[in-house]
Amino acid sequence: MASKYKAKRTEYNGRTYDSKAEARWAMIYQNMLRTGQLKDIEYQPSIELLPKPNKIVYKPDFLLTWPDESKEYIDVKGMILPAFRLKQKMMAYFYPDKKLTLVK
Repeated sequence: MASKYKAKRTEYNGRTYDSKAEARWAMIYQNMLRTGQLKDIEYQPSIELLPKPNKIVYKPDFLLTWPDESKEYIDVKGMILPAFRLKQKMMAYFYPDKKLTLVK
């Protein structure tokens, strides 16, 4: 079923992704993992931006661990909405040491 933003949920390798683009990137990252270009992939890691009572959680699509142990959060977006821009700014403010990459 397509979402209101026309993203179509897509299954790849036993996992359902929110869009075809996200599934394509998952395939790329899994191939990189198999060939040793990546050390690990975590799917939809949870990052707390604000604690309770106004809890705000950000879940990027992937957390990649590179062979040198550096980490990179990846978010696949077809359309950038204001809510994402706010979370992106909060992430940069509260976690300046964490790398967040946006892919389209």
